[in-house]
Amino acid sequence: MGINDSAEVFMGEGAFRRRYAVEDSVKRFIGIPEVKSERINFVGETLPLGDGYTILKDFGGRFGRPAGNRTLFMEAGSGLVPDSFQDEIVLVIESGREVHIITGCSHSGILNIVEAASQLFPDRSIGVLAGGFHLSGDVSGVARGLAEFKVREIYTGHCTSEEALHELDDILGNVRPLRPGTVIEL
Repeated sequence: MGINDSAEVFMGEGAFRRRYAVEDSVKRFIGIPEVKSERINFVGETLPLGDGYTILKDFGGRFGRPAGNRTLFMEAGSGLVPDSFQDEIVLVIESGREVHIITGCSHSGILNIVEAASQLFPDRSIGVLAGGFHLSGDVSGVARGLAEFKVREIYTGHCTSEEALHELDDILGNVRPLRPGTVIEL
């Protein structure tokens, strides 16, 4: 917020809830420090922004969620509970006959997110899918699911392990690393 002092900011309702990773009984804060600003807009449901931009929220669970979520918790009442990730939002950009999906870490499951976008825009194909997928280990099931959605180009990084990225690309052939400086043409 210090770099751009005029842009609106969109966050899912509950984004500032205290969150922790718990591994080997060690609790580590991983949440977002709370910021007060009139520019922050909290999103509680899917929100069309206009000009072909939509913030997508509320993803189904037909495909399950990443196994890595099992170590992620949020404060509720007087203790910790598994994180629901109900504050997760995704940007969908309409462009011609395609939509492009920009995710964060995809804790709701990348296939659930792609399915929700496909249902919201049933007459459009998925052009670019970019973001973290929160994947590691065997990702062949996710790759098969992405193949069914016929995603044209996939860019992933951050919380997608290098092994998962390479396995996805070996299976799909259209997966590229998403790193600082990556330029994606929509």
